[in-house]
Amino acid sequence: MKTPTSKTLIDTGILHLYFAGDTKVKRYFNEIIAEKSEGLITETILTEFYYKTCISLGKAVADTRYFQLRRQKNLTITTQNERITHLMGQLKCKHRGKLSLVDCSAAATAKIHKAKLVTTDHALAEVAKSEKILTEIYELP
Repeated sequence: MKTPTSKTLIDTGILHLYFAGDTKVKRYFNEIIAEKSEGLITETILTEFYYKTCISLGKAVADTRYFQLRRQKNLTITTQNERITHLMGQLKCKHRGKLSLVDCSAAATAKIHKAKLVTTDHALAEVAKSEKILTEIYELP
């Protein structure tokens, strides 16, 4: 097993694009599969992904994709701990009105794990960059 050279936190929008077959986002997953980067998603991102998939495509599809992600090799689903929840609270307080708790979870987790945050959310990317979190915004076609 290779040791990944970096970490990449995948946000909800990127997960949706991946399952929709967007070929441009596959590069992030290819890096994770090739063990060039350790893939991360948070439990809250997974929750949001499930919810949005369930609303748009139904419970059966949401269940299938949820369990596919949970069993995906080289993708770590992170849990919240004291450091992450404290930073989440600080980010939510500082950037209230701009970020959801899921966004705060993504930013805090990326910062604590020193991971690049890959997102489609411009507000999240802007805040993350202001917090000195390595961020890559994926522009929707």
